[in-house]
Amino acid sequence: MKRFLKIITSFSIIACMMLTPVHAFASSSKATQKVLLPEIEVTAAQLSDGITVLLTRNDDNTYTQTIYTNPADVPMLLATADGVIDWAEFHLGFKDWTNYSNELYFNVSSDEPLDKIEGKAYVKSTSYLNPEEYYSDSFKTNLYGSSNTGRQLSSGVDTKDATKVRVGFKDVWLMAISGDYCVFKNDSVIVEKE
Repeated sequence: MKRFLKIITSFSIIACMMLTPVHAFASSSKATQKVLLPEIEVTAAQLSDGITVLLTRNDDNTYTQTIYTNPADVPMLLATADGVIDWAEFHLGFKDWTNYSNELYFNVSSDEPLDKIEGKAYVKSTSYLNPEEYYSDSFKTNLYGSSNTGRQLSSGVDTKDATKVRVGFKDVWLMAISGDYCVFKNDSVIVEKE
């Protein structure tokens, strides 16, 4: 009976850990390096292989973050170019993830001309207990006043035989040329190979 109670208790603890939101902070011994990331063009259909996040500024100058699994559902917002980031959109994903293509990229847009973006991107297996890491790296790049641009992070992420992976980001922040900035909350989604 004691052994049965220990097993039930263990499963209850694991279930609570998996279902409880946790705010985590990560640090890395690798210093973030500023690198020139190749600019790429992506279509709306290609954006479906990843995570799309929209930040919108509230009246109290905080941001609300909304996750979209279908990029066609992201509302079209106006650009104000008043020096304040009223909205920013960040997409991280594969460009047409298939057996022959596994290019990882991000796309960012805002109502303000952008100066730089920094953060960490990862691709992992979908396992909760011991996920296999296929890609994990920090990025930092200048955006040269663009208000809508994409950058390639990797020309080929080796996901082995996986047909589903978790694509996510951590510590991503964006700065406008005015000096205003916004921070995206860490998040991820599961992506299926086409």
